[in-house]
Amino acid sequence: MTEASPTAVMLAMMEPPSQYEEEFHDWYDTEHVPQRLGLPGFLRASRWECIAGAPRWLARYELASLAALESAEYKAVSGANSTPWSRRMLAKCEGPGRGQVRGDILTSAQKNMPDAANVDHLIVARFPALGAKDETMLSAAIAGLVAEVEEVSGYTLLRSSVEATNGSDIWALIEGGIPLTYLMENRLLACGQWSAEVTNLYRGYRRPLK
Repeated sequence: MTEASPTAVMLAMMEPPSQYEEEFHDWYDTEHVPQRLGLPGFLRASRWECIAGAPRWLARYELASLAALESAEYKAVSGANSTPWSRRMLAKCEGPGRGQVRGDILTSAQKNMPDAANVDHLIVARFPALGAKDETMLSAAIAGLVAEVEEVSGYTLLRSSVEATNGSDIWALIEGGIPLTYLMENRLLACGQWSAEVTNLYRGYRRPLK
C-alpha cells in the first residue's frame, strides 16, 4: 500500500521546568505520541531538541490535512478531554514554555542524498505575514538556497492557519545531516528581501540517559 503524503503539519513546542523533564519524556514517548498516531489523519511524528532557540522540545506531526485537528476523535482526547497525565504535563509547559504552529504545506522537496537516513538536524524559521505574491517569491528563494547548500537534504514550507490582515506567516522547515548553523545565521535571516523573525536550530531527539 502506498503511504499517504501529508498536506499539513502541526508543530508542538514545549519546555517543562527541569525537575519535570524526565516525566515529560515518559509522557510524550509512552502516551502522547502513540495516542496521536492512533488518530485519523496523523501520518507520522518526530521529536527534536532545540540547540539554538526555545522552547527546548519540538514535536512535528505530519497530517493528511488540517481536518485531522477538527475530527471528533481528536477532540475526544484534546483540551478538556485530555488524559489526566496530559493535563498535568501541559500545565507545566504553559506560558513561554509552550507554542504551536498549524499550517498547510505550500511546497516540499527532498534531495537524493546517500545518507538521508542520517538526517538529524532541522531549522525552523518564521517569515511573518506574507501575501500570495511574496509567498511565491520566497518559495523560489528558499528552493534556490537549498539547492546551493550541500548539507541540506530537504525542506517544507508551511502557510500558517492563523491569518493576519496583511497575510499569513510562512514557516520554513529545513533538514540536514549536520548542524546547519551557518545557513541559519547567515542565509535564512535574510533570504532575498525577506527576514526570518524566529529561527530555531534542532537536532533529532535522543532520550537523555537516566
